[in-house]
Amino acid sequence: MNMKQKVLEYLEEHPKATTDDLRKVFPGANKKSLWNYSGQWKKQKGIKKKETADSIRGKVFEFFNNNPNASLGDLRKAFPKANEVSISNYRYQWKKKQIHNVRNPSIKEQVFNYIKKHPEITFGELKRALPDINPSSVSAYHSQWKKSQAVITMNPEKPMKQQKNADRSTKNDGNEQELIKALKATIEAQKDTIDAMKAQNSMLKNKQSAIISEFDDITDSQMEEIKKIMKTYIKGMRKL
Repeated sequence: MNMKQKVLEYLEEHPKATTDDLRKVFPGANKKSLWNYSGQWKKQKGIKKKETADSIRGKVFEFFNNNPNASLGDLRKAFPKANEVSISNYRYQWKKKQIHNVRNPSIKEQVFNYIKKHPEITFGELKRALPDINPSSVSAYHSQWKKSQAVITMNPEKPMKQQKNADRSTKNDGNEQELIKALKATIEAQKDTIDAMKAQNSMLKNKQSAIISEFDDITDSQMEEIKKIMKTYIKGMRKL
């Protein structure tokens, strides 16, 4: 029987045994192997891993639940005797677990948010305040922040744009007023022309009516004579 079979058989008899218990029973076995065998057995049995209040992982998780913005430096201070690699891994596991619930701020957001609270902070102070972030990133975002503030200070564009927009609005209003006046003048002139055309048309109608009234009592033979005279007159006019 190999070591794995021995461990699994022992767990069948002692299901609550921890990795430390297994190490005592199998002192010559590799600690990581014992941990893996225990995990495989529990998974096969459908036993979910429970966090004990006194386990270092449980303590780290509880620490971050109470201090979600704590840095790795804060964690090391809280657990000075714990293995730095282990607590760093637990910190990573805790953060990964929170991704589904809350989006962690990006590195840029972390740097900018800290600077907003401490606008006069130097690069050295910022680097010490954010030990988890790469110093190069801290430097880059610190410079970016300072440049953005300098642009706002040197180029207050908003008031100027507002003033320009106000001037344009005034000019547009003036142009619209002039256009309205011109249209009104054109309409008045057209009214005069229309009235004159109406008067002329009325006069022509009256004259035409008077001429036509002269023909009211004329006979057909007289009308034929008039037509002949008119033809002769028109021919004479064409020869001139």
